Amino acid sequence: MYTQNKRKMNVNNYLSSKYKAKTAASYLLEWVQFEAFLVQINMLITVVNHQIILLFVNYLQEKQLSNRSINRSLMVIDLVFEGLKQIDPNPVRGLRLRMPKEKPLSEPLPYAVLLQCLSEFPMETPLERRNHLILSLMTYQGLNAAEIMSLKISDISLQKAQISIPSILRSNSRELDLNALQMLEIQAYLSEQRPLFSSSEALLFPALGGSKSLNNSMMNLKRQLKKRVPKLKNLAHWRSSVIVYWLENQSILDVQNKLGHRYPSSTERYKIHIIKSLQDDLNIHHPLK
Repeated sequence: MYTQNKRKMNVNNYLSSKYKAKTAASYLLEWVQFEAFLVQINMLITVVNHQIILLFVNYLQEKQLSNRSINRSLMVIDLVFEGLKQIDPNPVRGLRLRMPKEKPLSEPLPYAVLLQCLSEFPMETPLERRNHLILSLMTYQGLNAAEIMSLKISDISLQKAQISIPSILRSNSRELDLNALQMLEIQAYLSEQRPLFSSSEALLFPALGGSKSLNNSMMNLKRQLKKRVPKLKNLAHWRSSVIVYWLENQSILDVQNKLGHRYPSSTERYKIHIIKSLQDDLNIHHPLK
């Protein structure tokens, strides 16, 4: 019978052989949590069964963990049991909590409408010029509000004509190209408009009026856009429209990398509108008799 330390070492070695160091380390923490639970209820790992796993799930639920987090723990236990063959049959195989259905995406806006709105967006005041640049990054690079609010001046490389997007929540960091007009706009913003907002902060888009967050500015931008595009629901709707357009013209892998999605499924959910559009075309040109 393995001692707990020796078993932990075997699990660590197994995970390290299958995954990158950072992933293996995070998976090991999930496993250690499971072993700690078994110690707490005085249960040997060799006799773990379906009922014990359900007790563990209940334990995690009492800690207010989300179904997504619990499923991650179950996945890791499943991986270890399958890989090291510690228990046969594997009591975790196929056991996952049902995830709440994701809110359906809003009907995408035509990309031409977004480009027209961007081209007609006012640029008379320093604030309007800043908002135009934010809108440009949403339209050409597909950035979301959280990514925009986290950008720093150092993320801009005028020499490479690129912008570095930091890792936010479940997204990967990445570098995206800037077009020529954006380069000119960013240069003007950094030298002329941004010093009016802040000269000390490292953020590319510092908040105004002593506020610590750009949320109010993003809310105001949304209201401005809704006046010009009444069908716009919110800024996420703008971004999802950009993503659908990309998927119509680029490979799903290219789009996944541009968005920093860690899993293809995160990108594929936007394809539903492409399929619907094709079905609508089919119904128009080949109506059922």
